[in-house]
Amino acid sequence: YQMGDGILDSYPLIADQTDTTLGSEEVTNGDMEAAIASINSVSFTTSTTGTLAQSTTQKYTGTYSMSATSVVNNINAHITSNDATLNGKFVRAEGYVYIPSTNTTLTEVSVGCMADGVIVNSEIITTLDSWYNFTIYYKRGSTPSTDRDLFFSQTIVGSTAGDVFYVDNISVKQVQGNPAAMTN
Repeated sequence: YQMGDGILDSYPLIADQTDTTLGSEEVTNGDMEAAIASINSVSFTTSTTGTLAQSTTQKYTGTYSMSATSVVNNINAHITSNDATLNGKFVRAEGYVYIPSTNTTLTEVSVGCMADGVIVNSEIITTLDSWYNFTIYYKRGSTPSTDRDLFFSQTIVGSTAGDVFYVDNISVKQVQGNPAAMTN
């Protein structure tokens, strides 16, 4: 749109508007079929005593998803891609999470993103026995070694060994155009 022709152009606000588009896919194996998903050749990892693996137990589409299983009392999964090409860019992360009701204590999973080591956007998923679709928009930081393009974590510390959640069909793409972030 040209100045004055956009949906934001009414008194007292006039703004230049560009329709948003999405850049190329940053995730490899987001469907978990060939292996666990990765970004910039860095795969999901965990900083807890849990295990991450391809699983056929639950899957949104295809044959596999990624399972995150608690071994002792906590489970998380994250990607620290160390990819500087998206520094300071707006990004969209999306995918699906499944939490089985057969878990003993794990009944909520937080999914989010971090920029410069700080959580910038997250969502708590409480849906059980059904695939939950999440979409998160955020601005990447300037320190790729502390950015997490995606993280998944139980919200209640102290899950029982064997508690699990599943992740499938994840995507991370740069938002191009005007992502509608305004500052005053």
